[in-house]
Amino acid sequence: MITEKENNIDIFNFVRAVAILCVFLCHSLITVNDVYGAKIAPWFLSTPAWGAMWIFYFLSGYLLGKGFYSGKYKTNFKGIIKFYISRIIRIVPPYLFFLLIIFIFVDTKYFFNNLNVLFHLLTFTFNGSNGIVGVGATWFISTIMQLYFLCPLVYKFIISKIKYVERSLAILVLIGFTIRCLEFVLHLHVFSVTIKYSISSF
Repeated sequence: MITEKENNIDIFNFVRAVAILCVFLCHSLITVNDVYGAKIAPWFLSTPAWGAMWIFYFLSGYLLGKGFYSGKYKTNFKGIIKFYISRIIRIVPPYLFFLLIIFIFVDTKYFFNNLNVLFHLLTFTFNGSNGIVGVGATWFISTIMQLYFLCPLVYKFIISKIKYVERSLAILVLIGFTIRCLEFVLHLHVFSVTIKYSISSF
């Protein structure tokens, strides 16, 4: 018998699925167009991969902040170290395994010729530029790890000191949304150029 709880949709997983679909469609259409040498995909199938990245970052920040706010994670020294260790165990082993695969099977000599890039990869400060073949997208891992590192500190020393967290968050989101709208309308940011390019390219 299906209970009401089993019928509930996890809204966070649903939003993640939308973001994943955005990334998948964007890169799939790029690949298809490159293979056929022409832009054969209709424009309405084009999705903003950068928009999906915003979704991932927003969800990660919200859920991490909620974890500290709800008391799931402690903000004392022991609790923060435990949080860091759990994130390192979850992210670092598969990340290093991926880099090892690239090193062995894709482009070994490029690692040695770009030691500065290797340094940024291993310290999670890689921004995706001047990268070794096959690792360009790992800038996302670097950014996520930076988010994980900063989150407990930002919560402990800033957010926990705010009396009305929900109201402050709502105001912050409203300000950010307003700035984005103004940038798009007034053509003040690459954001507006990216949208125009995405639409006109298909």
